[in-house]
Amino acid sequence: MVALMALVAAGTPGVAHAATVRVSCSSVALQLEMRFVPDGGTLSLAKHCIYSYAAPDNTANALPLIDRALTIEGHGSTIMRSASAASGFRLFEVGVNGKLTLNHVVIKGGDTRAAGGAGGGLLVDVGGSLNLDSSKVTNNVGGGSGGGGIEVDGTLAMTRSVVSGNANPGFGGGVDVELGATAHIARSTIAGNVANVGGGAWNAGTFTLDKTTLSGNVASVCGGVCLTAGIQTITRSRIIGNTAMGSAALGGGIHTAGGTITITTTKISRNLATGASAAGGGIYVSGAAVTLTRDKITKNVATGTMPRGGGVFRASGTVTLHRTSIKKNSPDQCGTPTTVPGC
Repeated sequence: MVALMALVAAGTPGVAHAATVRVSCSSVALQLEMRFVPDGGTLSLAKHCIYSYAAPDNTANALPLIDRALTIEGHGSTIMRSASAASGFRLFEVGVNGKLTLNHVVIKGGDTRAAGGAGGGLLVDVGGSLNLDSSKVTNNVGGGSGGGGIEVDGTLAMTRSVVSGNANPGFGGGVDVELGATAHIARSTIAGNVANVGGGAWNAGTFTLDKTTLSGNVASVCGGVCLTAGIQTITRSRIIGNTAMGSAALGGGIHTAGGTITITTTKISRNLATGASAAGGGIYVSGAAVTLTRDKITKNVATGTMPRGGGVFRASGTVTLHRTSIKKNSPDQCGTPTTVPGC
């Protein structure tokens, strides 16, 4: 009887394994193991494997909905939507009560445009959480409201990771953080993403950047990051070479539209706002309370028919400066006459 029970268990994916389950280099094997892995379990992927999906496991996702605590150790493997896939879908969705940790994984090629769904690569629902460590989210395209790479309606913790080459026709080419959501991003890079609003990231929740680089992102409004509500903090980071281009090119590096924003020991440089009414090559402030401490805002440009504030432009709200350097911006530092006291 004991031998029979062992045989039955061995035939069911994940059941007879210990806390860590090794997954062979098979896309089907990963789907099966995810269905059966227990709460709190770990899946260890084959090293440098490509898990490619030509069709979704369910309507919207390549893999089963995450509704429990799960860790995936990627060992440099890639989980991707196949270029030959006949339909669009994302790779992961973290549902209510789901807790997904991804270590050393590449998430690539998701596409939710046809379904109009947010989060081209990953979607974190309200009540769900995603811990992204030493991973990469790249070349995904979102539809609907936002999140070319990652849509956050729950909680995101991202460390030592890269979000690059993603796109969204709405908000947040790289990362979209919605009202009531939380994102903490540290020691990471958000680069080369494209959106209509917020090329690198868009936030309406609680948002923290620490020792993180935003570079080479492009949007019609706020090339680097849009900060619109809540408590928003940027420390020891680099906002470099982002572009807002179009008729409402406001904030090449950072666009603030609400909430309380603290930016400390951060370099904001070589960002561009270009368009007929371009303003705020480095930072555009509207309706927010912004405090800048020990920052370097330099070599940013606003260009167009009537450009304003190469470094910082304040349309409304407040800007408080503490030992912050604003220089070598074009066509001026903070508007003419200045819109920022002490600039």
